[in-house]
Amino acid sequence: MVSGEVFGRQSEQVPLHYMLRECTVFLKENIILIQRDKKIEYSKKLWISSFCQQGVERKNNEDSVFFRDFPHERYAILGVADGMGGLERGEEASALACEVFNVPLVGHPGKELEARARNANSLIYNDREKQGTTIAIVAIDKKNYTYSALSVGDSRIYKYSKLALEQLSIDDSPSPLSAAISRAIGINPFITNIDIISGKITKGDSWLLSTDGIHSFINANNIKETIQLYKKHSVVGELAKQALHRGSGDDMTTIFCVIN
Repeated sequence: MVSGEVFGRQSEQVPLHYMLRECTVFLKENIILIQRDKKIEYSKKLWISSFCQQGVERKNNEDSVFFRDFPHERYAILGVADGMGGLERGEEASALACEVFNVPLVGHPGKELEARARNANSLIYNDREKQGTTIAIVAIDKKNYTYSALSVGDSRIYKYSKLALEQLSIDDSPSPLSAAISRAIGINPFITNIDIISGKITKGDSWLLSTDGIHSFINANNIKETIQLYKKHSVVGELAKQALHRGSGDDMTTIFCVIN
């Protein structure tokens, strides 16, 4: 699970789990267990942690999460994906979507992210199986301190800056005839209205990406207070505990990034 790109889904063996750079932290029966991972060289401009856990009401974890941040690459990329539970092989769809985005950016970030979303859509749709996934991606330009972000579906992107939390992603509007989301990667031959957001960042800004197993059970004020009150290495685990205590039975995934 922990590799140079840090990509994967959490195993089913522990109630809560989150990844920090160079170590994996397990929370089990209120005992903290730390396993040191192989040394990986990251850039020093970002601090990143992530959490990805199977829901207590789910047979398997259909969420995926990744980040890549290397000194020789200008752009860092963060992403979460939520395989659609009502469809077959949702976990494969979310993993494949993350794999498509988890390569270096070399061109215009906004255009390239959009092209990757369309490529992921074609790959998943043409697999001839009933599968689909949401996606939320942020690409951070470590040289010019700008960002480009993309979302399809109901996975969210939050930016925390100057004591204010802003939701940058646009929530999917469910069909009035169904509780299922109406936009996702891989459910239709083409995707339209891909949301691309871009802007500037400053040192001290933070990013939080989440799937609905987190943000459907805690609101923006809860997230802002957690970022403000807890040390950065505790944020993802604390958000997951809050969602779980408030009834989340869905897969829970979040990634938190601080600009150094």
